[in-house]
Amino acid sequence: RKHIADRCVTEFVRYHYLYNEKLRFTDQITNIQNRTIVTLNFTQSWGDVWTKEFSATNRNLIRKMEKEGYVYRITRDEAELNRFIEMYYLTMDNVGAGSFYFFNKKMLHQLFNNLAHRIVLAKVEKDDTNYCYALFFISGKIATYYLSARNLEYTRVPATNFLLSKTMEWLQDKDIDMVNFGGGLTNSPDDRLFKFKSNFSKGLAKFYIGKRIWNATVYEKICNDWILANSRDEYQDKKHLLQFYRE
Repeated sequence: RKHIADRCVTEFVRYHYLYNEKLRFTDQITNIQNRTIVTLNFTQSWGDVWTKEFSATNRNLIRKMEKEGYVYRITRDEAELNRFIEMYYLTMDNVGAGSFYFFNKKMLHQLFNNLAHRIVLAKVEKDDTNYCYALFFISGKIATYYLSARNLEYTRVPATNFLLSKTMEWLQDKDIDMVNFGGGLTNSPDDRLFKFKSNFSKGLAKFYIGKRIWNATVYEKICNDWILANSRDEYQDKKHLLQFYRE
């Protein structure tokens, strides 16, 4: 333990919602339920997913998109990845997201190329207009909803609902067992993003994080140095984050 404390200041743990449902670290660590996430279990037929998991409003929106001729596609085209990235940046800028969420373009290309079939880029289009995109990770029999973007010129078009529905159908056909939609921007049950994702499944899981300080003396010095370089008011806004000084 002393050897680790000499080399590490803090440790941040993201527990897997499924594999670490009950198994978590206990030695001088604070474990916190960070989010309630939406999960979709595919040990049921697509008909049951459609009627029992999807909300009625969601089903109506998806049917409307189908009738109006919107097209769903999965693509490996890097030109499409570039279009997704640009739309994603505009989406994040529109919602006032922090710099943390503006992932490096090179990194996204590396993910796309190196993960190959384990990363899926989906889109919805109609009449040469792209309405939304989304990236999904696939690991074993688990799929994870990673990033999405929408065309800000057509915010009233429920293209993301259509995209997620079609992707769920595609994933089940690929023998995926579970989909992790993630949670909201907060842990509130009234969070708008959480409520949107809940339109696709009634399944919920608890997502935990762990916070451990290995070297309290060094950590206190880092905090004090950060306060001197910034302000105590800013520290009050960030102190709930273990490694706030890395932002």
